[in-house]
Amino acid sequence: MLNITKIRRPLIMAIFPLRDLLEKYDVPKNPIVDQTEDTPMGRIRKIFISTEYEPISKELQSLINFSTTATLVGIVVGGIVYTQGTLEKFIENNEATRFYSHLDGKRALQTNITLQFAKGAYMFGWRLTVFCGIYEFIRMMLTAYYGKPSVLHYMIGAGIAGFLFKLSLGLKGSLVGLILGAVLGGIGGSFILLFLKLTGMTLEDFQNIQRYWSYKKDKVFKEAVGKHLEEEYGESKLLYEENKNIQRELSKIEEKTKN
Repeated sequence: MLNITKIRRPLIMAIFPLRDLLEKYDVPKNPIVDQTEDTPMGRIRKIFISTEYEPISKELQSLINFSTTATLVGIVVGGIVYTQGTLEKFIENNEATRFYSHLDGKRALQTNITLQFAKGAYMFGWRLTVFCGIYEFIRMMLTAYYGKPSVLHYMIGAGIAGFLFKLSLGLKGSLVGLILGAVLGGIGGSFILLFLKLTGMTLEDFQNIQRYWSYKKDKVFKEAVGKHLEEEYGESKLLYEENKNIQRELSKIEEKTKN
């Protein structure tokens, strides 16, 4: 009988070949981090150590990526939600409004939609960013303290974030936010840990992949900037040579006129 458990990971890694990324670059050795004791507080201190080898730890890089993603999602979702029904409301509120032309009406409608999108993006974007930032920061601290990820860490992080966000609604609202956040955090954490188990990866492996992607992004950006500067330098050099040639020609013409 074929043992499925023996071939499960190779099959899954063929679909999700994420571990291959880890072999494409060397993780820099940080002597200060290596000297830090492997204790709960020592692992937390490692997160905030910054040196020339590692300006930002992989945990903080993961927090930045998570918060940035939340910001982009919040901007898109908030903008779309706030612009729904804008056309109908605009028509209802401007039935008696007289526009000089249909272009003025379209321009007013476009302005209204843009303002509603910006309002929704702001209102929902910063809230989702702060919520996800608090949630991920608490989860990151708990995981570093205990040395391994757990569903409970995701539940505590999301629960505290939900509690803080519902403080304005009083104690009952805060408790509802706590319970709802803990449930959603438990569901999300279960999916994440299940994904890591199926792919044969650890949370540190995934953070190293995120660091690799950030490194590649910065490398591409620097190469693009360098190429642009080289092109500008070449154009400036050509202009300089052309100006020098024009000056020489003018000098020759002046000498001829004097003679």
